[in-house]
Amino acid sequence: TCDFLNRCLGNDQDSYTHSRAGGIRRYFSPDLYGDARVGADFIQAFDDTDYVRPVIQVSLTDELNEVTTFQVAFRKRYSTTGFAQDLFNQWRLSATLGHQFSERLNGALAAFYGEGEYLTSNREDALTGASLSLIYDITRNMKGTLGYYFTDVDSTSITQDYTKNMVSAGISVEF
Repeated sequence: TCDFLNRCLGNDQDSYTHSRAGGIRRYFSPDLYGDARVGADFIQAFDDTDYVRPVIQVSLTDELNEVTTFQVAFRKRYSTTGFAQDLFNQWRLSATLGHQFSERLNGALAAFYGEGEYLTSNREDALTGASLSLIYDITRNMKGTLGYYFTDVDSTSITQDYTKNMVSAGISVEF
């Protein structure tokens, strides 16, 4: 896979991350499989310093029935953030229950826990959260999404503790 992320904080302070990864899938039974992805993030930080950092993701997925899946995943990576000019060295463990309600409507309930450290400030954060999302296939190439996301951050810097509730709606087009 190949992904690109650009973050703009204003005042000419931009960063980007170009991710490249490859992976394998191993079936343990017709309904149970594991995925492993390994790669690198090529990061140009806000101060124009270039970094190459590893990306590791492993997951185990069980197709419980024809319309319901359960997945446990672990991810380790470095990332930029939208609110600090720093790199965040993080890991995250998540569990997701997905369900196909109809031919065009899918939903997911997820929960996660993770920890990380900001490299410049030496601040450490512990993150917990959950989400609920619905995805509707409007057309073959267009999807509508509706989601609720909850995140709680416990930081070694007491001024950085926060709880966030977010509702989102969107339309995506694939081409």
